[in-house]
Amino acid sequence: MIDRYSLPEISNIWSLENKYNAWLQVELAVCSAYNKIGRIPDKSLENILKNAKFDVAEIEETEKITKHDVIAFLTNVAKYVGEDSRFIHLGLTSSDIGDTSFSLLFRQALNLNLSKAKILAESLLQKAVKYKYTSMMGRTHGIHAEPITFGFKLLIFYEEINRGIVRLNKAIETVSCGKLSGAVGTFANFPPEVEKIALDILDLKPILSNQVIQRDIYAECFYAIASLGASCEKIALEMRHLMRTEVSEAEEAFSAGQKGSSAMPHKKNPIVSENICGLSRILRSNLMSALEDIPLWHERDISHSSVERIITPDSTILMYYILNQLINLVDNMVVHEDRMLKNMQLTKGVIFSQKILLAMIDKGMLREDAYKIVQKLAHQAIQTETEFAVLLKNNDDVLKYLNEAEINNLFDINYYYKNIDFIFERSMSLFPSPAPEGNDIIKATVKVTLKDEVLDPQGKAVLSVLKSSGYDNIEDVRVGKHIELTIKQNNNISNIDKDNNNIIDAYHGSNDNSAANDNIGINGSSRNNMSGLDKKMLSKELKDISEKILSNPIIENFNIEIK
Repeated sequence: MIDRYSLPEISNIWSLENKYNAWLQVELAVCSAYNKIGRIPDKSLENILKNAKFDVAEIEETEKITKHDVIAFLTNVAKYVGEDSRFIHLGLTSSDIGDTSFSLLFRQALNLNLSKAKILAESLLQKAVKYKYTSMMGRTHGIHAEPITFGFKLLIFYEEINRGIVRLNKAIETVSCGKLSGAVGTFANFPPEVEKIALDILDLKPILSNQVIQRDIYAECFYAIASLGASCEKIALEMRHLMRTEVSEAEEAFSAGQKGSSAMPHKKNPIVSENICGLSRILRSNLMSALEDIPLWHERDISHSSVERIITPDSTILMYYILNQLINLVDNMVVHEDRMLKNMQLTKGVIFSQKILLAMIDKGMLREDAYKIVQKLAHQAIQTETEFAVLLKNNDDVLKYLNEAEINNLFDINYYYKNIDFIFERSMSLFPSPAPEGNDIIKATVKVTLKDEVLDPQGKAVLSVLKSSGYDNIEDVRVGKHIELTIKQNNNISNIDKDNNNIIDAYHGSNDNSAANDNIGINGSSRNNMSGLDKKMLSKELKDISEKILSNPIIENFNIEIK
């Protein structure tokens, strides 16, 4: 893999030095196993373990002559071991060493990717929670459908990456196998008990094989990589769509001094997302090559070898780079909540069409008749840029079943978010976020709002937009801050997540503006165990934090809930 996409911690796994180290590890495990059954004397094993080493440059020089890398390696090791080198590689074939060590290296690379994937999942979850109630337009076929929240979208990504983590774990389990059974796998010149002892030392399981480990084993690993890469591309592709000028709901971070175009200074391009989308295609094409490696002639041929020398380092290195890129993208992305709200108004309220349809059916109208009426008015609203609610209120067929008050009540966006908490709870039960080791975790929420007597210019601005968009039934809007805190049992407050979510009466439910500054609620039904934590001290600490850091007590109220 080219240096541009190679991070050192994973590239080092596929270095010649590390490959020969793995070969030597397998050979030494076999020698130790032979010693346990009495085939290699103690002194000979001691000499082998003490002196066995290699020199990469010398191996490369020898291979120019032998045209065989394993023989070149063994020749070099023998140079340092001496006479006892006769016990090394006893009864083995090259593939015993090559395939068994390949499993070790593949496992190392998969474990690194697994660790990085877990970091990505945690980043997605943190953002999902932060934007749990942030309204945005749900789109199907690229067209406005019904409202969702940005947190909901991110939670879907969180679950998908976790499924990728499950597949990576399964791939690690699958690839943790070795083969030490001789030329065609029949143990003719190699005792089965030696294989068992050696593989136990290497923490590998035995697998039935001929001369090589069957390549469906490795193909499964490439599928885990390719599918995870496709999931990463899915997230990156969504960012590219959301970053389009016409949408502009989220964007990649743009650092100081960064340039988007050599010709157009105004440009801010989704280069990280596009990079991820491009690289993921290579992972999928490498999967095809891995599948092509499964059919081999008779007990083996060498057609798979050259392919694996390319696709295995490339796929694992690229996957690691993609994950690293995506973590940085998610952690630093810029979210435009105001644009999300504005875009929801583009279709003049037709996003409530299904609610209108179901309400008319409930009132006794045939579904087909109701559908025709609602569809006609919805299309008219978009074509004429007239508020959907206005057209409904002026349609005699609609008014036979729904009065104006009922129509107004149907245009309530909170309806679409009534199960958001349930969705998050269910997701967390399937894929819980790992808590810091050795600490029980307490969750606290602080909601900060302006006092009733204080003018709320942001709320007034939102109210003005809503009124001008036909939502005449909305009387007032108060905008606030939603802050989540993760607290360890040792009384240290950590991970203060200052949420810029708009808590808008009309869009996210009513705030408790009447709450007193010391209004702290403790949810007694919580699963968190607070036995090791003084509740009064925790409440006092949270109140101090809220008064001194999270709010301005002169003009703001705050409400604290401990879960």
